Amino acid sequence: MSRGRKEILAGVVVLVLAGGVSACLLVHTGEPRWHGKGLRAWTRIYFRGSGSQKALAKEALVQIGTNGVPYVLMGLGYRAPAWHTKLVNQVAKVSVPAGKWLKKTRMFDPQEECRRMSDAFGFCEALGPLAAPALPAYDKAINDKANSGSGRIGIVIALSHMGCPAVPLLLKTANCNRDRRVSEVALSLLQKGSCCMPEHRQAWEQARLSSKLELRAFATERLALAEAMKVRSLGPVSQR
Repeated sequence: MSRGRKEILAGVVVLVLAGGVSACLLVHTGEPRWHGKGLRAWTRIYFRGSGSQKALAKEALVQIGTNGVPYVLMGLGYRAPAWHTKLVNQVAKVSVPAGKWLKKTRMFDPQEECRRMSDAFGFCEALGPLAAPALPAYDKAINDKANSGSGRIGIVIALSHMGCPAVPLLLKTANCNRDRRVSEVALSLLQKGSCCMPEHRQAWEQARLSSKLELRAFATERLALAEAMKVRSLGPVSQR
């Protein structure tokens, strides 16, 4: 067999294997479904849609509920295989069209990481406070050393879309996370928010004792603001 034929055969084998792996990944994700569409399909409709489409997608995600959390976290931990570029280049040497097709497959798409983060943001935003029961899972994922720094940052950003229930965990992350970038993102998101619910006062008090000056100052400011709002809500004190 000539060298050219061997390369072609090798390329075909590689494509078959890649296609088989991709098919397995797609078929066996086991993601929750509602009305015939999977979790990822609904999150993408929610994130990119508008009007009735967005409303329907939100309803679908609420129906799926916290059953979707493991799949969202799995998506945030996704990283394109380090060897995919080499494989694509090798296949392209044998067949340029085959190389282009391989680049477009979901398994080897470099934009897939960004899309999966968008899925997580949309999911948390759609569920809002309903996602609160899943906070321990997010906490574990943020501190999981197996997740990359960018993956943990993605989880923190997703949490910010959950709203006020995520505030204690964001404060904890801003104060305790060993990855400085993750802590800084958590603090930045807290500073952009406006939530200081009374039931979170203990978390804010703990943050005020932080060794991190910026977090301590921010927590002190928010507690003072919450106290001022409480006084205003009580109205003026009657003079005797």
